[in-house]
Amino acid sequence: MLTDVELLDLYRQLRERDVLSVYLDAEERDPAEKTAWRRRLNNLVAEARGAADGAAGRRAAFDAAVARVMERLDQYTGFLPGRGWAAFATPDRLWYAGSLPAPMPDLVAWDTGMRVAPLVRGLKQNRAVIALLLDRQRARLFRYRGGELGEPEELVPDAPEPDIEGTRGAKRAATHTGMRGATGTDVRQSLADAAAERLARLAVERAVALAGDDGFLVLGGTPEMIAAAARRLPKTMAGRVAERPSLHLAVTPAELQPILEEAASTLSRKQQEELLRDVLEAARAGGLGAIGREHVEYALRDGGVDTLLISRRLRESQPEVVERIIRAALDAGVTRVEELGGEGADALDGEAGGVAARLRYRPRPAETVGAK
Repeated sequence: MLTDVELLDLYRQLRERDVLSVYLDAEERDPAEKTAWRRRLNNLVAEARGAADGAAGRRAAFDAAVARVMERLDQYTGFLPGRGWAAFATPDRLWYAGSLPAPMPDLVAWDTGMRVAPLVRGLKQNRAVIALLLDRQRARLFRYRGGELGEPEELVPDAPEPDIEGTRGAKRAATHTGMRGATGTDVRQSLADAAAERLARLAVERAVALAGDDGFLVLGGTPEMIAAAARRLPKTMAGRVAERPSLHLAVTPAELQPILEEAASTLSRKQQEELLRDVLEAARAGGLGAIGREHVEYALRDGGVDTLLISRRLRESQPEVVERIIRAALDAGVTRVEELGGEGADALDGEAGGVAARLRYRPRPAETVGAK
């Protein structure tokens, strides 16, 4: 999966070139339909060839680009990997081809510049989701990103062995004072508590580093240690943490992955809905928010957009409109694009016609845009 920086670079390189863009849905699981994607692809290629310019040179360029994509697809004899698949080719080169962690619409387009709207939708799947599972004896960290769950990291407390004999000797020496001495059990418990505290601190530090600036963190394990980890989280993780006490340290990767996907989806939806509320309130108050296509496209031309919000319903019903808006965003260097579904999409459709933006600054007056 391309990162946002890689996508922007690829988009700019291909912006003025004839490009074949191919997207395929890869979510088939019925063995009887394991090559259904190939039949759909052949039909879409035939349609795109029929719609291509009839000039011999342009048709030959189309066929050359198709050949490059087909050559890559020949390695798959059954299901496609991932949940979606995409490729971008010119007659002389296959620029990108690979699986995607998000489902994609079936699409073949021969156009000036690459079709980007479906791919941008999958960018947020590159956000890391870290699972931190811990009890008093150990911690396990998993990193899920781009549809792949990595191997776990193991952490254990570095507690010293209790000096029980020395402690007992100290206790006997102190009995003449009338003060109660520490038992071996007391010392063991104290050391175990200190080790657990160190484990929680070290595990949280590592998990936060893995999550980065925009990743999610899912806490699991024993209730005591989940609470200990939660207390140590920095403020920068606010809104990016979910607790799942049902996750135990012996969880298998197959059990863990769907739980991480659900938690990430829930956290992402909450973030999007909070962002939309902020944008709508800012737009009503004349602040750093823009709503509606006209205002958002104007802000994009002026370079003032920080984050673009698109309704999933708008993308599905008017894909060409969304493609134009997202291309304008990439032209402006904006790769923060959020696609809202559910209640968020309802609010975005109802109040902003399916398009809104958080702004870095207020656009200049229309008559000054482009003026030197």
